[in-house]
Amino acid sequence: MPVEKMLSRILCEKRRLTCIGRPAAAYIADKRGERMESWLCAVHRAVWGLPTLLSFLGCGLFLTVRLRAVQLRRLPAACRAVFSFRGRQAGRGMSPFGALTAALAATLGTGNIVGVATAVAAGGPGAVFWIWVSALLGMATHYAETVLAVRFRRRRQDGYAGGPMYYMADGLGMPRLAAFFAAALLLASFGIGNLAQANSIAAAVDGLIGLPHWLTGLATAALAAVVLAGGTRRLERVSLRAVPAMALLYLLLSLVIIGRNPAAVPGAFRTILHGALSREALAGGAAGSGLLALRYGVARGVFANEAGLGSSVIAHAESQESDPARQGLWAIFEVFFDTIIVCTVTALMLLCSGCVGSGLTGAALTAAAFASAFGAAGQALLAGVILLFSFTSLAGWSHYGSRAAEYLFGPRGAAVYKVLFVLAVLPASCFGVAAAWQLCDILNVLMAFPNLYAVVRLWSGRSADGRPPPEQDTGGSKGTRHGTVRGKAAKTARQSCAETEESGPYPGKRDARIG
Repeated sequence: MPVEKMLSRILCEKRRLTCIGRPAAAYIADKRGERMESWLCAVHRAVWGLPTLLSFLGCGLFLTVRLRAVQLRRLPAACRAVFSFRGRQAGRGMSPFGALTAALAATLGTGNIVGVATAVAAGGPGAVFWIWVSALLGMATHYAETVLAVRFRRRRQDGYAGGPMYYMADGLGMPRLAAFFAAALLLASFGIGNLAQANSIAAAVDGLIGLPHWLTGLATAALAAVVLAGGTRRLERVSLRAVPAMALLYLLLSLVIIGRNPAAVPGAFRTILHGALSREALAGGAAGSGLLALRYGVARGVFANEAGLGSSVIAHAESQESDPARQGLWAIFEVFFDTIIVCTVTALMLLCSGCVGSGLTGAALTAAAFASAFGAAGQALLAGVILLFSFTSLAGWSHYGSRAAEYLFGPRGAAVYKVLFVLAVLPASCFGVAAAWQLCDILNVLMAFPNLYAVVRLWSGRSADGRPPPEQDTGGSKGTRHGTVRGKAAKTARQSCAETEESGPYPGKRDARIG
């Protein structure tokens, strides 16, 4: 056989095998993806069942009663504190407003845009009602955990370090539980803080200009590395500039969409209430009603405001504010703005645009709502908003994860973590949308259970050293070797609050009291 004929036959056989193998490989990959998504769905239904929902709602209800509805009584004071803030003072740590924006940088993300759309599409409009309920109760939970985080924080050379792992170790005397929470926070930072955000950025850019996910992932990773290299100070500067601007931009764009059909607003509220409280919804009959709306509403509400997860209190613990109760007011405003305002505006935008029920979900549903008002430019506007929201969430969650890594492994562990976090952006950008959200919800539960347990125990007066609940602590304890803010330090903080009553941004002594 001539050499030419032999080579030609070999090439033909190679092409034939390639054509046969390509569909086979694609079929195997699809089957593996289907099995993975079905497994994640089963785990998601199990972990976000009735016990988990009752844990979040029950903890919020307990703290609401325990603190005498602090989220309602102190909300006006919290708003005054935010809008009368006078700027950063000299000293260690972030300013109270900087801590708030750093926390909002992580919470104001795809949960407010894509997450709400996913909840409405999967759980029906009634899911929005349960987002409101989880936010109302979550304001009390977030206040309580922020007070504990500031109270049990530790001094650093450049500021403070605090969070659930510290009040678990120092308040409850349970270092193993603290280590478990820190490990869960590490995993969750790669899920809710990396996977969901990077995936949403890539999906938005792909829908806009058709850029491959991996290329968007590379660009996102490079920008994240620039911010992370600057540490806490750069994070504070970025969040102070980016968070107010992007929040205002998104609210204005959403209000424009709602303003195109203002007559639909009352109907949207009726649809939300009917989907949650009607006889059919309470009976739990059809898909999108009853337990389904409850499950998706609470899950997306927790994803959006992170109340009960214990993550955003890490930023609040690094505030310059010495009194835990005062920083707790900023935490109340955080949940109020993040969920009650932003998530509600998103839900009204979706319902008023008429895109709900079209079969779209996630970012595609929100994009359709923007396109209904702004045409082809709507996708560009939404992509820019998602890019800003998701990027700040990436930076904020990397900070939380680095604090968890530092708690477990020391400063070198934090440095290694930042490198791994940036490298993980690329594969996260190529992950499936549905699987990404389900995985994030599962990781949230791993953080939530130990944190909720610690908060309830400490506010029940069952600390390891027998000390009273935070609002009854009048000093006298010597504190610990870690320099936690309690005893005389807490008493000094309250005295300084009274001395600055007239000049500070919190008018009246009642605002400085815990509870």
